[in-house]
Amino acid sequence: HFEHVRRMDPEKFVQQAVISLRIWGIETSGFSPAYVRSALLTVQEKGKLFSELASWTDFYFIPDEALALDPEARAKVLVPSARPILERLSAAYATVPEFSATSLETTLKQLATESGVKAGALVQPCRLACTGRLVGPSLYHLMEILGRDRVVNRLQRCAALISE
Repeated sequence: HFEHVRRMDPEKFVQQAVISLRIWGIETSGFSPAYVRSALLTVQEKGKLFSELASWTDFYFIPDEALALDPEARAKVLVPSARPILERLSAAYATVPEFSATSLETTLKQLATESGVKAGALVQPCRLACTGRLVGPSLYHLMEILGRDRVVNRLQRCAALISE
């Protein structure tokens, strides 16, 4: 029924999603309605079923220190070479003038070019740091919604987990 979910009125989708998340133990009431709406709408076009929503959106509503990283992804992505990448990305995102999906993407690609690596080498550790897994909504949009402080904090926390 994912087509049904994708075609739902966005307001109805958000209402239903909030109820669904509550059933899974994820409380959204501590966040502004605008934040909750923006966060949840990043997955509507993915056509996820309400039963799958928690695993696609929990990172928006979990405190940074409680974000668990997928163990398999962590072993694969958080290799020693990822630490300087996460640190540089964190520093760049801390100072980027406009914290928007477009400028975040441009900054990441610029950093990849300067580092002599493909963008994917930065995207994977960045996504893992921000969401705890390697799949999910559009990386740049979800970072814009999470906001500068949370993104920078999560990147720094992730970098600190990597032993040199």
